[in-house]
Amino acid sequence: MVKSADLDMAYRFFLAYRGNPRIRKRQLHMKYSNYKSKRATSRFLELITQKEMIRGPYLYCNSGFTVEVFKDDRNLSDLLDEVEETPSITYAVALCGDYSFLKISRGASTLQYTETVAPSYPAKKSIHEISFEERGNLPVDPYPHLWDEIDWKVYEHMRCPNTSFPLIASKVGVSWKTVQRSYEKILKDCKILMSFFPLGYHGYQHQLVTFKTKYETGVREALKMLDRTTYLYKFNDVILLILFTENFNSTSRNLRFLEENGLIHSLHVSIPTEYYSSMP
Repeated sequence: MVKSADLDMAYRFFLAYRGNPRIRKRQLHMKYSNYKSKRATSRFLELITQKEMIRGPYLYCNSGFTVEVFKDDRNLSDLLDEVEETPSITYAVALCGDYSFLKISRGASTLQYTETVAPSYPAKKSIHEISFEERGNLPVDPYPHLWDEIDWKVYEHMRCPNTSFPLIASKVGVSWKTVQRSYEKILKDCKILMSFFPLGYHGYQHQLVTFKTKYETGVREALKMLDRTTYLYKFNDVILLILFTENFNSTSRNLRFLEENGLIHSLHVSIPTEYYSSMP
């Protein structure tokens, strides 16, 4: 069990990585750690990474992805075999409930928005109390039109942005200074995907929901009040959330309440049973 003071420190580490994905352990220790020794700080960072209390950082840009969520009567193992044999598929989730499969693949860009929503710690609201009033649409993630061939190669090799520049240079075939310049350029067009889970990634029940709403920005603001990250996507004007909850039934009741009161519509609720990702 991680102590409350250590959870506060883990959250500070999370915020530090979001602000600077290449922050050094020495800086983490000096600015954000409760420990006197760097070794103790390193052990703590290793612990919260192993427990997946923090996940990431990863670089993301909108480079063209198609999102499909559907019901399929085929055997789950057949669907997963198909996914693993299809190089264009980057992420997939087997589901039970209203849908049976989520698939994200490279192709026509139907994925409009992606974010790992940064939470508040301690929480300002429970996941079972989510509500919202602010109307508005989420912005579309822009495509990086000004990247050259080297920029794209650096991006593909630096999805984990704390990888050393010399290592990437050896893979791309350029100098480490060129990699550094390219990284600083592409970072302006990328989002930092970083997650925080006080109970650890596997300490929650996972819930995938889709709906439409006029309150997209309100949804995002409400999710920021929770004490754990939510995965937020928008595709074809549909909001898709992967929620991390302690009580699936309670969260489902609140979602139905939001639907009955006209804040969301076209609601579908599913439970992830297996994940696949070709990304780091």
